[in-house]
Amino acid sequence: MRNQCGHGLAVATGVAIGRLVAPATLGLFNGIGLVVSYASLLGLGVTTGLARELPLSVGKGDRSQAEAYASAAQAWCLLVGGVVSVVLLGTAGFYLARGEFWKSAGWLANALAIVPFFYNDYQERTYRTAHEFGILALKNVALYAAHLLLLVLVVPFNFYGLCLRLVLGGALTVGLYYHGRPVNVGPKWDATHLKHLLRIGLPIFVVGKLFDYWLVIDQTLVLKLGGTRMMGLYAVVTMSTTALSTVPGAV
Repeated sequence: MRNQCGHGLAVATGVAIGRLVAPATLGLFNGIGLVVSYASLLGLGVTTGLARELPLSVGKGDRSQAEAYASAAQAWCLLVGGVVSVVLLGTAGFYLARGEFWKSAGWLANALAIVPFFYNDYQERTYRTAHEFGILALKNVALYAAHLLLLVLVVPFNFYGLCLRLVLGGALTVGLYYHGRPVNVGPKWDATHLKHLLRIGLPIFVVGKLFDYWLVIDQTLVLKLGGTRMMGLYAVVTMSTTALSTVPGAV
């Protein structure tokens, strides 16, 4: 039921965006946002390795080892997110200097959202038990609802509203995932543990991305060949069909 509620809210969000935002505006915003999809490759499967090693260590009764893996993975995510954020901030400054304010705002929004993106990926991997996944599902339903409500920002602010929605949505996700997190540790750099997580997670990560990136490459080609308006129309269809395609498996 929780998953079905989330899927329904996702479909509603896609429909609402299609009615509130001009295709060219949405296309520009989503086109800039493709940078997040490509930046996710820099995670190199460390959190994928964590998703495997964390429950194994806990199952063996080695809680300290599990927490050490989590600390190392968290440090990696914050480092990668921080480096990418600096690059995106520079890009935002470049477009600001050229007087292209929408593009500057779009790159700035993604610069502010990229660290929460990597951090939230880490937090999701720390959920292990059926009870914890139930809590995570409830949090995600709340986030779907919040993202739908945040569309009110688009009415007065147009493109800037989309940027605000992205930043606020990322911050809200951090807050919800942080509250009641299953593994209460801080970041701690440990090259040995990171190498282990990388060795375990990278092969799985690569195989998974081979499937995921068909959609990303598809979107990139639409933007390149069709422009921002075509990208916007494509984005609305993709949001709705992606959510609807998960319904049969949730029933």
